[in-house]
Amino acid sequence: MKVTEGDQGSPEGRPLELPWWPKERGRPPTREPLSREEIVAAAIRLIDRDGLDALSMRRLGEELGASATTSYWHVGNKDSLLGFVSDAIYGEMLAELPAEAAATWQDDVLLVARAARRVLVERHPRAVRLFAGRNRLGPNTLGFMDRLLAALRPTGLDASRTLLAYRLILNAIYGYAANEAPDAEGTADGTAEASATRLASLPAAQFPNILAVVPAIGRVPTGEQYEYGIKRLLKGIEADVP
Repeated sequence: MKVTEGDQGSPEGRPLELPWWPKERGRPPTREPLSREEIVAAAIRLIDRDGLDALSMRRLGEELGASATTSYWHVGNKDSLLGFVSDAIYGEMLAELPAEAAATWQDDVLLVARAARRVLVERHPRAVRLFAGRNRLGPNTLGFMDRLLAALRPTGLDASRTLLAYRLILNAIYGYAANEAPDAEGTADGTAEASATRLASLPAAQFPNILAVVPAIGRVPTGEQYEYGIKRLLKGIEADVP
């Protein structure tokens, strides 16, 4: 379920307030009746269509049909905007997850990993680079972190090993997504078939091991590769379970 500043908070139902997370400033003193949510949605559309490098406050204003001043009013600078964008995408990941956990912790981690891949690879491949660096700790980001940790807690691992497992899985999710994303950025000849063709032309005496696996390139869909990798990680984590 998507977490927003207005629907998760104290037991009394008050909105979640994060000291470091900018609050909504309300309507700006202009004629454009835009909200932060609308501005962030427009930024995501722009990234999906033209790529992350195309995003600027000026381009965002053009996308919205509004002045850049309006965007600055709601989201501050570009760095803050990217924080709102990544948090909104984390919200999409949360919305993909069922309310109930799976029967086993392994299956529950797989639910989270699959939801993340669907959102990053299938919907927003051009935004994947946003997730390679530090997380901007918005409400949806925290919700996703907590959900993945909730999947790992039943293992009985201590806090340190739970955190190690969490980071290992998260890095795998982002790494696989980044590996699949270049084609969406328009990389020339980026298909598996094109790679296999190039590699097959290598001299056999110099690269016998590469040529031995060339016939397999492109045979396994990327989704299956992702499943294989995550499941092997879970097997490794199981070895630490007391």
